[in-house]
Amino acid sequence: MRTLLQAGAGAAAAAAHLAAAPDGPQAAAGLGLSSADPAQQSLTLRVAALFVILAAGLLGGVPPLLLRGCQVPDAAPGRLARAFGGGVILALALVHVLPEGLEMLAPLTPFPLGAVLAALGLLSVLAIDHAATARYAPEPWKRQLRAAVLLASGADEAPPGAPEAARARASGGAGKGLEAPLSPTEAHAADGCRSCAGEVAAAAGVPSHPAQLIHSHHHSPGHPVTGLRQLVAAYTLEAGCVFHSVILGLGIGIMADDPAGLPPLIAAMAFHQALEAVALGSVLAAALLVPRWKKAAMIVIYSLTMPLGIAAGIGVASTFDPASPAAAAVQGALSCFSAGLLLHIAMYTMIGEEASRHDLLVRPALAAGVFGAVAAGVGCMALLAVWG
Repeated sequence: MRTLLQAGAGAAAAAAHLAAAPDGPQAAAGLGLSSADPAQQSLTLRVAALFVILAAGLLGGVPPLLLRGCQVPDAAPGRLARAFGGGVILALALVHVLPEGLEMLAPLTPFPLGAVLAALGLLSVLAIDHAATARYAPEPWKRQLRAAVLLASGADEAPPGAPEAARARASGGAGKGLEAPLSPTEAHAADGCRSCAGEVAAAAGVPSHPAQLIHSHHHSPGHPVTGLRQLVAAYTLEAGCVFHSVILGLGIGIMADDPAGLPPLIAAMAFHQALEAVALGSVLAAALLVPRWKKAAMIVIYSLTMPLGIAAGIGVASTFDPASPAAAAVQGALSCFSAGLLLHIAMYTMIGEEASRHDLLVRPALAAGVFGAVAAGVGCMALLAVWG
């Protein structure tokens, strides 16, 4: 691990040197490359980019996995890190990926195809999230939830597995002499605050009725699907980041005729990769159902995707025409779809989860920190858009 961090520090220094390199023909010469052969200059810089961007991804993704504050879901450092990561992913989708995709698709059709593809990307993550939660949520919790839904809808009988009191209330106690008084939890829920019923029950020492599950908060630490939500968030964010990074890598790899523009672009992409890795690492650190070895493997896989995209771009640079309508259509469509994925992950999985926690209502300092961290993440990626 120390070796990875040292490599990352070296990559940061290399990225800073690339960023400081002047624009124009002097850029490559300032890195010790001859200006006699632009194709060779470009190849050398693109090969160097493989290692610089790989190390930058590791430098950004590894520390959140090691910091204990990021591993505890309710610890302030972890919440601030995830809020910052949410801002990074939000700006990545809206400032970087979506505008590029729209620009590529605009000359091809007057129809707003890019916006439609972004919406499809967002809806696809929503569908995956719902399907995974419905499939893998604990079965006892789902049985209680079914009972709650039937009771709330006024059904005549509760399903198998429902508590006996719930069955008595569902049948009205008819023919059995059973009375079905409301518990304090249900009385509170009847006043229109079902989501808080569990908290009232816990405070009163009264077992909560499953009806509270209908409107419960899945981000509460004790909620049965909290760990599952974290798991789904980790995998969807990994998929979105990998998808996006491969596209960016291909774009760098095919830049065979512009060695002067590569140094600042590589530097920007290195910092871009590091910031995105911080966002991914902060989400993985809080995912309690993901083993530590798998978290490390996911960071490594993400860090490798842009370098692999660069390598693939180098391989096809001689035959690939990025200005062709087909290439623009494919790259633009993938970028817009990826933007939709990232937008849902940022707003729902990361920012929404942290900003909607009830304790922020009585912890103004932490609330200010969360919203400030989101703004800082957006600002960092916006500055990279100016730079790169």
